[in-house]
Amino acid sequence: MSEDDVVAKACLEKLLVGQESDERKVQLVERISQSPYWSNQAGHLLDDQTFSQADEVLAKSVAQDPSLSLEALKYWGKYKHYQTRELFVQSVLQGTPEQVYELFTRTKHAKEHIGAVIERVCESPVLSFDMLRIFKFPDFKIHDYRPKLYEAVAQSPEVCVDAVVYLNDIGLWNMGEAEFWRYGKSLFLSVVGNQEARKKAEQTWDEKNRLFLYLQKGSPNDPFMYDEKRRKCWFALAVENQMDEYVRLSERVFDGVVEVYRIAVDNGHKDSFKKGFAAVLDSGNVEQWVNHILEKENKDEDAIGGDTYDRISSGTS
Repeated sequence: MSEDDVVAKACLEKLLVGQESDERKVQLVERISQSPYWSNQAGHLLDDQTFSQADEVLAKSVAQDPSLSLEALKYWGKYKHYQTRELFVQSVLQGTPEQVYELFTRTKHAKEHIGAVIERVCESPVLSFDMLRIFKFPDFKIHDYRPKLYEAVAQSPEVCVDAVVYLNDIGLWNMGEAEFWRYGKSLFLSVVGNQEARKKAEQTWDEKNRLFLYLQKGSPNDPFMYDEKRRKCWFALAVENQMDEYVRLSERVFDGVVEVYRIAVDNGHKDSFKKGFAAVLDSGNVEQWVNHILEKENKDEDAIGGDTYDRISSGTS
């Protein structure tokens, strides 16, 4: 314990006895304020009357240490002046991202500083993910800052692996969550670009999520580009062992495949479609295959038989 701490402790003990004159109390408080730690203890222990005479001096001392300021915000319960509270908040905002996160999640004193809070929290992908997880969309507190939080999470491929599992567990896909489809692509691309994270994802993600591991930045057949109806088709048509070829399809060709799929389903040839589509993905003849079937459908819809889906893939016409 430093000399200042020893003196401050002794002065606090005298104050707690309650037999000092007002002038002497001022002197004791001044000595206590030389130690941020014992100033914080004084905030805990002094009675309201004595505290009201000393709060500003003690608060300035405590504010030198973000961790003590955070504790004071949570436990003092006596500060009445906005300036005193604001002094502590500003102190915590200069602390670690963990302290700033706790300021926001465990006290009510950071709403006016949400921009500064998010800025500091985003220094940590783990805390950014926790913020997204705790304050679910839509939450007025952080709604406007969620894109920035997603961006921060994406800085850590390992955190992204767990984030995707969580988002799947809360049913984000089934809810058709617009927020995720607007901002979540960065999570998958982060994992794809990291060998260790991708290996973990292959072991922990479900079949649907694993399809995203084939996406690359700039992949033309990208479900994040599509509306909800087209995304459903993207998943329905995905062929997992040929995803490298699938994500390289142009958007125009993909839309053609969707139309061919509709025709096949309407005519009761879904199985023939799947077999033919897998074959042309493998051979690289998807566009020719699509054009052949759509041309035939335009001429005579009733003539679309199950064998139609096999001809281009088998080299016949």
